[in-house]
Amino acid sequence: MKYLAALTLLALLAACGGGTKTPATDSLAQNQPIAPDTLNRFDTLETGGYRILLLPATEAEYNTAKDVSAWRIACNDLEGEERFNCLGKWMRGLLVSDSTFVSRPDSLTLRIRLKNGNSLFLRDTLYTEANEGDVRLNEYMGKLSSLPWIIVGRTYYEAFDAAAYNLNTGKEVSLMYYPILSPRKNLLLVYNFDLEAGYTFNGLQLLSLSGDNATVVFERAYDKWGATNAKWISENEALIEQSVPDYGSAEYKLTKYYARLVIK
Repeated sequence: MKYLAALTLLALLAACGGGTKTPATDSLAQNQPIAPDTLNRFDTLETGGYRILLLPATEAEYNTAKDVSAWRIACNDLEGEERFNCLGKWMRGLLVSDSTFVSRPDSLTLRIRLKNGNSLFLRDTLYTEANEGDVRLNEYMGKLSSLPWIIVGRTYYEAFDAAAYNLNTGKEVSLMYYPILSPRKNLLLVYNFDLEAGYTFNGLQLLSLSGDNATVVFERAYDKWGATNAKWISENEALIEQSVPDYGSAEYKLTKYYARLVIK
């Protein structure tokens, strides 16, 4: 329990950390001219055999569309202390119910049992053992629906990300943050917002799942807006909540826009 509380607190601190931000940059070239008032919120991208469109959408569409994601963090729609408490409760439940796949043989080691009888051991590195940049805590987050993949959250000194591990092969695939699984269970969408501190990835990541393989289709970092929420609405479409920060406001106000992510 103390370990979980410490990890969750670290994640919260990472999300809210201060310091001077180093702006991210758009990492993929845009195929269309961008009007000045769109804030790079719309794109067309050809990559990995996919044509990906980021098209305009409305708040009404986002609020009324049903989320048909096959797997997602249960607390993503909450903010601040509510999300902090929800995430802690959700993780504790998963650690008990899914102990078939994971266990902690000691306080610093996360063991992942593979279906071939082997095990992966992920060892935490604590503040007393390393420099700030080497600190890492691993936390089991859950299994992707009926697929042979589990998600592990990774918290560092002032940052966080995640990884997917295949239960058949032990393969590790790095994720920018926790993913949401498409209805057909063949695509993982990762989104994260961090334009205040700049300690974590700010943008979108898409992965394709096929058997025991997970392939990154694209990763795109943005410096003018960030995705604060997303949901799958069909087998190849998701709606993205895009937030633009007002650095001049005392309360760090976010203006929200919306886009439709279409994967063809």
